Amino acid sequence: MCQKLFTTDYTDFHRLSTLIINGLKFTLCYSVSSVVSFNTLS
Repeated sequence: MCQKLFTTDYTDFHRLSTLIINGLKFTLCYSVSSVVSFNTLS
């Protein structure tokens, strides 16, 4: 298990990190937009 973890391809790691970063960006933008719309409503 650990050996497979260390022999993982770099492209797989890059793809995974890109996926995580994109997910964080989406979550951040979504929460910011919802907060802004909530503030403008009230």
